[in-house]
Amino acid sequence: MNATQQPIVAQKLSQALKGVINTKKLHKGDEIAFTYEQKTRLGKPYTMPNIKVARVQLGKKEQFIYVDEDGYGYTSADKSQAYTVNGKRKVTYMRRVPVSSKNSRFGMPLRHIRITSGFSYRRWHPILHRYRPHHGTDFGARRGTPLLAVNSGKVIFAGWMGGYGKVVKIKHAGGYVSLYAHQSRIRVKRGQRVKKGQIIGYVGSTGRSTGPHLHFGLMKNGRWVNPMKVLRKRSIKTSILKKFTKYEKVKTTKYKKVDIKGAKENKERLLAYLKNNIPSYIWGKEDRPDMRAYDKEILENEE
Repeated sequence: MNATQQPIVAQKLSQALKGVINTKKLHKGDEIAFTYEQKTRLGKPYTMPNIKVARVQLGKKEQFIYVDEDGYGYTSADKSQAYTVNGKRKVTYMRRVPVSSKNSRFGMPLRHIRITSGFSYRRWHPILHRYRPHHGTDFGARRGTPLLAVNSGKVIFAGWMGGYGKVVKIKHAGGYVSLYAHQSRIRVKRGQRVKKGQIIGYVGSTGRSTGPHLHFGLMKNGRWVNPMKVLRKRSIKTSILKKFTKYEKVKTTKYKKVDIKGAKENKERLLAYLKNNIPSYIWGKEDRPDMRAYDKEILENEE
């Protein structure tokens, strides 16, 4: 400000140095030289000045700052220029969706429920007279009482199964398999699809049994589970995780190197002025010479 008496010139130079030079490290004796363009009318400036190049001498360290058309400074003769690329991006996400309520609800295997023995990992067996796991629930009922499919599914077994006697096994959605043992008569065949509540057989006492009853077992993903924790529940699952894929429009910002217009030429011009120790502009003087002709003469002498 003191050197130029031109507030706008000082402001534009400050903009060019900002972020490039740490001005807090400037000391007495350091030098700043720069060139700029300024249009005049009747000998007075009337537009914003354009700083072209600056040289900062901090002690023995010399730094050139090249200024673009917007007035921002860079330490090299090129700069990074941002540009936008439009495209699409694949987005995959998980979301919980409701399970069909009718198919997910488990009913009861009998119309009238009377539990005689519950699920246990150690139960006294009335026939074998030793403790054994009881992977199911026993329902007491009269011989010939209809047995109902607890849910829709596919019959994967219908026949004799050792101590279970006559057995029907049905595969359901969600990794569940239901088992109906000790039947007196089976009413379905393997491979047959059944609906929830459909009669699949009748209560009996076949196999190792002390009397007419239904031994009902339930597996999930190959492991026995307590049927009474699933039966009577409104739903196995109220919702499941489902994978969705969509494509979103995106804008990506990329950068490319762009030469600063006239950077090298402006540097050579500034060096020529400094070498000849002649200022390119005399502030405060009204009768200035034609600086364009003066510049040309200095540069020709350098060549």
